[in-house]
Amino acid sequence: MAGGGNTRLVVLVTAVAVAAVAIGGVVATSQGPDSGDDPGTASPLAVKTGTAGTPSSKPVYTGPVKVKVPLATLKTGREPQVPYSVGREIRGGAGGPVLVPGSASVLEFTRMGEEAFAVLSTNQNTSELLKLKITGDRERVADVISVRGTDDQSAVAYSTQPRGKNELNVAGSTVYSQASSGRVDKLVVRGLWSVRVLAYLNGTVYYRASPTDEAVSWKLYAWKPGEAASKVVPTPGSPTAISRDGKLVALRTAPGEYTACSTVNELATGRSLWRTCEFEIQNFTPDGRTAIATPPYDDGWASASAAALDSSDGTLLRQWSGAYFVSTLAEDDQHVLLLIDDRESMPRGVLRCTVTTGACESAVALGPIRIGFGN
Repeated sequence: MAGGGNTRLVVLVTAVAVAAVAIGGVVATSQGPDSGDDPGTASPLAVKTGTAGTPSSKPVYTGPVKVKVPLATLKTGREPQVPYSVGREIRGGAGGPVLVPGSASVLEFTRMGEEAFAVLSTNQNTSELLKLKITGDRERVADVISVRGTDDQSAVAYSTQPRGKNELNVAGSTVYSQASSGRVDKLVVRGLWSVRVLAYLNGTVYYRASPTDEAVSWKLYAWKPGEAASKVVPTPGSPTAISRDGKLVALRTAPGEYTACSTVNELATGRSLWRTCEFEIQNFTPDGRTAIATPPYDDGWASASAAALDSSDGTLLRQWSGAYFVSTLAEDDQHVLLLIDDRESMPRGVLRCTVTTGACESAVALGPIRIGFGN
């Protein structure tokens, strides 16, 4: 959906915050939850695989490919094993719960150990980063629009969108990297628009940026903190997700007014593995075997379904329906977290669904409080 010149930040942040999906966070085990006598400490469901003990073992998929989630009869399992928020409280990950002060909307957040980093909306359609330190101190960084953390929560990266006269966006950005040691590196980006951190993997910050202020297409850049410049990563489309092992990149191609296509490419070589116009890839499981996706270009708020695809060839492994799917996040190699709204009263909750069986349970019960996933 193309915008006019100098699109206001609030439009960009809202659109991307709904579509973007967290890549960072703590990776849970490859086993998922089951309901037990104690819902808070539910035991894992077994995940069937092929010949055990071999590196080439592949999961065995059972049951129908398309599953309608029985919201009314879901059992309760453990809470999400990755950073998430309930109201203004950030939970999960390596640290304890952290309360984000104030009333400004939390647009994105991530963890660095016990510390939390939250992008908040401010006045005049701008945003800022609030650092909540373990000491209780707070630090604010103006104009930050995106933040991502490493899987082990040892570092974070964030980017800014500067503002000019009349509260309009201007070209350029600063990309920051902050390590748990306290070291901060920064990269000044000139002449590009809509600079957003996409992932922080293997010591490299990946960000996407547009050559114009309309932000209808993006190029991918890789920056190693401490180096003076970034490098363009050649991609035949706009990047939407990178696998956690840094081997695969999902790209949006052939965008139209109401639809788009996606390809999955090898990040190092640029070789395209497969293409689909039925789904848009949002993120990958930690092992890179499975791509988590939703239908492309729904209404900008939620999707009618969520799906798991084989990352090697695009085969549809599982597709869930029966709710409004606001966001998706791979919790581990075989389980996906689905942020949903109920079709009737539209409370916010989180499902945990097993890719190999299609079975789902409630990770956060449906309720009226806003819930979000960390990055």
